[in-house]
Amino acid sequence: MELRRADGSMTKIYTLANVLGEWLVETKPPTFTNESLAHPIASFVIDPLTGNELLPTAESLQASMRSGMGDEKAKDAHCLWIAASRKSIRCAVNFNGERVAKIELEVDELSDVFYVTRHGNKIIVAITTTGDAIFYSVPFLEQITRVHLFFGLDP
Repeated sequence: MELRRADGSMTKIYTLANVLGEWLVETKPPTFTNESLAHPIASFVIDPLTGNELLPTAESLQASMRSGMGDEKAKDAHCLWIAASRKSIRCAVNFNGERVAKIELEVDELSDVFYVTRHGNKIIVAITTTGDAIFYSVPFLEQITRVHLFFGLDP
């Protein structure tokens, strides 16, 4: 089980392990820096097999302890991490593993990012500071469409 904390562009991955019935947190977590992750606005941990968001609850901790033991696929990629900052969105395997996809915004800045399920399909919806919604596929972050959201009266 891994817990993540991001300060600016530095990310530390804390490993939580059950040793003889006692939970221990790694004292020297792996640390990596990436400028595109500076000032994060959204972070999602996704199950690579189902696409469901993995939330930090007691139930999900118990489920992770029961499932995946001895499953080679679960050992290789136990999660996908989607992280968004004002100028980029990236998807990586197991937090610090292989990068699946990355998009950089040249002109726009993001104000909010959501992981949405609609009709059984999962997508990323990124809202820009100019009022546009950009829709991306998961996990490859291919742009699906862009829609201008009208606020207030119709122009």
